[in-house]
Amino acid sequence: MDSAIDQVASADAMVVIGTSLQVYPAASLVDFLPKSCLLFVVDPFTPSLSGRKNLVLIQKVATEGMVEVMHLLKEKFSKN
Repeated sequence: MDSAIDQVASADAMVVIGTSLQVYPAASLVDFLPKSCLLFVVDPFTPSLSGRKNLVLIQKVATEGMVEVMHLLKEKFSKN
């Protein structure tokens, strides 16, 4: 868990796919994200992350939602 926290704490973006974010300790990883980090959550249901800044909630199944995440990440991080 310590290694995962270290990785999350220095992330520019995090993608969470198909989870309710209710299973701990893994669900607590989002608490270690930097405030500027984009958090993409792909799930047809709404997890309890209300009030979180930089949250991109994609309410689709994983196969559809990941296509959207890919396009959004390309827009944000591609170097043109």
